[in-house]
Amino acid sequence: DKGDDGDSSDDGDDDGGESERETGVVARGQVLAAACEDGHVRLYAIGADTIQYLRSLSRQDGRLLSIAWDHSGRFIVAGCADSTIRKFSVGDGRCVMRLTTDDYRARSTLVWNVRFLGDDTTSTIVGTDSLGKISFWDGRHGTLKQSFHLHLADVLTVAVSQDEKTLYASGVDHKIVRLERVKSSLADRAGGSWVKTGELRQHSREVRALALSPGGFLASGGVDMELIMCPVESFDMKSCVRYHPFSGSSHCFALASDSNVLTYRSAKSLQFWRLETTTTAFSLSSTSACEGGGKTEGKPISTDYYDINNNTPPSVPVNFLEMKVKGHLHLHCSAISHDARLVALSTAKETWCYALPTFDDSVGAAFYDNSKTSTTTDDSVTTDSAVRPVLCGHAHFGCSHLLFAPDGKTLVMATTSSVGTGGGGGGILVASCSVP
Repeated sequence: DKGDDGDSSDDGDDDGGESERETGVVARGQVLAAACEDGHVRLYAIGADTIQYLRSLSRQDGRLLSIAWDHSGRFIVAGCADSTIRKFSVGDGRCVMRLTTDDYRARSTLVWNVRFLGDDTTSTIVGTDSLGKISFWDGRHGTLKQSFHLHLADVLTVAVSQDEKTLYASGVDHKIVRLERVKSSLADRAGGSWVKTGELRQHSREVRALALSPGGFLASGGVDMELIMCPVESFDMKSCVRYHPFSGSSHCFALASDSNVLTYRSAKSLQFWRLETTTTAFSLSSTSACEGGGKTEGKPISTDYYDINNNTPPSVPVNFLEMKVKGHLHLHCSAISHDARLVALSTAKETWCYALPTFDDSVGAAFYDNSKTSTTTDDSVTTDSAVRPVLCGHAHFGCSHLLFAPDGKTLVMATTSSVGTGGGGGGILVASCSVP
């Protein structure tokens, strides 16, 4: 509805909305605009060391969820919680256009993200909503140009390339969709039409943020606590690189040197691998391997371990156990003793210590040669193998770091709460663990 003046006018005595929650913030030059839950768009001046409140635009009924500037800086568009997208004139503060989205069974649609594309002659407003739709509107006349229903749930985030020819969108269904603008004789005047050119689903849970880097990478992050970088040229799973920047400890690998057992910690599980040894040590200074007539002559040195004398490849490392954490919490840290008899793992709220069988035990065969079953070690941690770790300790507090002492029985815990430390924050606890 072009020309809407808003549901109510600004009364002019707004105090800057310090008590109101800001749901979207975007800056242009030295002016910052904030979309607030009370229906106001508030403008702030950004100084060298200060942020000063300037004024508010025309107040709307309902919450404002997202916000964006146009390229000229004369207009602001806001996504609302009442199935509308509203365009504001920055000069006089009025709402000059209201775009209405679809409703579902009389329930209001939430417009989670908005973008302004193009200049004054080919202005396009992009909106993503809780119905899983990506919609393209004519920014001058308010008509719907295109709409894509490519997601099964809310579309929460959007990233647009610098030339505004490629758009990426994702949300609750953790699928990243790529749309590209193509030129056609009928659509040239309107800035081209959009087509879907690809999709990825590399996250395990909902995606909350997308960003494009100048180097040609798409970064995505969400509830699974993984930061994934994908080259935009290939845009496929094989090219993606995963990072875990928010794990409690940067050491995802740990080695029980006396037992040749390696653990790898991901966000929701702890994997155990038995490493094979070779009869002859691999030496980088070996003349047979690195100088005259060796196997690696003229090629990069292989990272595989093998017997230099007979070139017999070793046995493949065996993934004999994987412990999984139930619920929505992620693993922060883990540790394993030098003899692989004890293992500890922790989330933000709980810590466990388990005893494991060894290869020399009567049950040790199950450690490395087992049929896949599903067993429950307690109410929170499960395994997918016949190996049954024995719970020997459980604490209702989280840890940021865990470490076993050289004796293999003493566990040092850096806690994230004051439980058991006697202070107001985290502390260091030392516990003695016994093997059943």
